[in-house]
Amino acid sequence: MLGFSISALAQVGVPGQVVDVLDAKTVVIAVAAGDVAVELQYIEVPPVEAPMHNSIKKHLRDLVLGKRVEYYPNQITYDRTVGRLVSDNIDISQQMLRDGAGWHVPSSISGQDRSGYAEYDTFETAAKQEKRGVWADASLKPSWDEAYVAPERAVAPKQTLAAIPHGYWSDPNPRLGNIGALQHGYNASSKHGYVGIPLMGVSDPNALEKEYRTGVDLTYFYTEGVKGRTGYFAITIISMSAKLRFQQRNTLTGYADGERFVMGLPKRVARKEGSTYYETLTYRVARSSIERLANATYVGIEAGDYPMVMHPGLQMILNNLLEVSR
Repeated sequence: MLGFSISALAQVGVPGQVVDVLDAKTVVIAVAAGDVAVELQYIEVPPVEAPMHNSIKKHLRDLVLGKRVEYYPNQITYDRTVGRLVSDNIDISQQMLRDGAGWHVPSSISGQDRSGYAEYDTFETAAKQEKRGVWADASLKPSWDEAYVAPERAVAPKQTLAAIPHGYWSDPNPRLGNIGALQHGYNASSKHGYVGIPLMGVSDPNALEKEYRTGVDLTYFYTEGVKGRTGYFAITIISMSAKLRFQQRNTLTGYADGERFVMGLPKRVARKEGSTYYETLTYRVARSSIERLANATYVGIEAGDYPMVMHPGLQMILNNLLEVSR
């Protein structure tokens, strides 16, 4: 579920293709369910008003446009996800830092872990020593620098990413309205559609040691009728592990301000490939359960014996999804 507290090492990568570059650190990736805007993690670039912004945007375009990539989201804003973008086994944020195409955001601001910060910092240090890109112009400063003066500019309008032409789900739904960064698809003939939060990895300090990874997403499936929109919510959990994790215990439980409530039992599908077990658990969840998670102060969910703590920023997205389902 997008917005869960995430560890990059424990994530499930989302494959796709870069189809556009929005600005000097944000790209649009086509995935199976639609388009998603992805901002490169842990870097900052000169603002749009700065002359170097366009050249850095072109540099990013040359690096990734049209290429197959994987992205590992770790945060969501109203119109995009933020995370690690990998192409040909290269971390694009690291490549940008090495090319002087941005600054490395301090860990006190970004929350980047110590080992990851040290690795990224080596790329920035090399570019700084060689006076590449932003380091060649002493007048350019990142926003956290005391000498930085924020430029005055009009607030850009929010962008809504439409679903890309992918067969059955390729039609626009004119009644859907502004859904921000949510993925969506619609079939005009059947009047069936979906709006959802893309697959995200879930953090777990024991995941690497015990050799498992977990991904979660949330989708609202609906039918567009004359009198309104009707449908249901589905939470899907995907597990990759050296052993079956959810065969015995797999009840989905929610926690909201100290109250525990059962959200349901799954339709479970399991298979084994080599030494790895793949389990997919799909839960049909009541709207009231989503409302409790969206409106409480302290929230979380648990699948079987595995707890997942929700990031506070997710609740804004859940409320957006609830609005769509009205």
